[in-house]
Amino acid sequence: MSKAGFARIAIGILGTVVTGMVATSSGLGTGLMLLAIVAGFIATGLLAEAAFRTFATPDEIRRDLEDRVHNGD
Repeated sequence: MSKAGFARIAIGILGTVVTGMVATSSGLGTGLMLLAIVAGFIATGLLAEAAFRTFATPDEIRRDLEDRVHNGD
């Protein structure tokens, strides 16, 4: 696995764990907790993709986009 792929997976897992821990231990009401969880997952996804784009070579980015297109059929 490339450094870019590892960064994407590691940030995704870490962000998910941190989002869950913060949301459940914050003492927010149900609506705010749900909003915090959704915002945390969105932020984690954006950060993971930004890290992937930073570390990936142009060829890795092209393969990733091709995989997304072919898996979407």
